[in-house]
Amino acid sequence: VNKMPCIISSGINAEYGGRTKAKRANETKLSENIRLLTTPGLIELQYSGILGVVSNMHQYMNHPTEVLSALTQCLSKQDAMYHFTLPDYNHPEGLPDTLAIRYNLYHNKEPDHEAVGRLVLKQLRDRKLKFYVSCQEEAKQCIPDEQLKDLQRLLYNGEALRLNSSKLNIVITKKEKKKRSNEMDIDEEEDDEEEVDDEEELGSD
Repeated sequence: VNKMPCIISSGINAEYGGRTKAKRANETKLSENIRLLTTPGLIELQYSGILGVVSNMHQYMNHPTEVLSALTQCLSKQDAMYHFTLPDYNHPEGLPDTLAIRYNLYHNKEPDHEAVGRLVLKQLRDRKLKFYVSCQEEAKQCIPDEQLKDLQRLLYNGEALRLNSSKLNIVITKKEKKKRSNEMDIDEEEDDEEEVDDEEELGSD
């Protein structure tokens, strides 16, 4: 309908955005309350929450534990047990510990949350772990029935992980590296000079 980038119209994946084919701004009236605006130039798609993790997977692969911790806050225990085929669990760390036991991921005989986080991220990247965000009843009532029927054919009806919210509270703390003080460097240089002097004295003998 419009000039938005997609595989058919411009050969660019809509996940990353692209340039429109429109030469000038154009407005099309679709209904009384909806107007479609087509503008020339670069379209940038910015995601947040769970979609931000999926679109920036290479970045979050370095912080799997933080992503796993944020995901567990958006999952109910019943949904996690059903989707990952887990028994009723009551571990200290909750779902991360249970998934580590489920997939036999340990480090120093302790549940490896980092390995579990990477496993979940890889499943999201490979689209093996399908998910959806639960919709509120108020939002469903705002959509006309005719449009809902038309959208049903585009929806995924298989098993998927149910998220209570699309927002993820991912807290990433950067570890500071200890810097060597200048005094230590000066002391080491003095030690090296003394060793060189000793070698020269021994050589002269």
